[in-house]
Amino acid sequence: MMWGCKDKQQPPSTAEKSPAAASSPPPGGSGKIGQAEAQYQSMPKADQKCGKCVYFIADSNSCKVVEGQVNAEGWCKLFAAKPA
Repeated sequence: MMWGCKDKQQPPSTAEKSPAAASSPPPGGSGKIGQAEAQYQSMPKADQKCGKCVYFIADSNSCKVVEGQVNAEGWCKLFAAKPA
């Protein structure tokens, strides 16, 4: 008797995952990434600072994409300048 099938497909490798899977929100449900992962620092990097970023929420000193409180003078690798 034959148990199984010779034609079984192998699951895709991690290298074959779609870009959509790579951009899915992190676990935890907040849709934000941690400060360490974002390389957040409380000081600006050159003229880049949270207060000039499209993701910064001034009313709450928070960010749309990074968890926790952020300083308007801070910076992270996700910085995106507000349009002029």
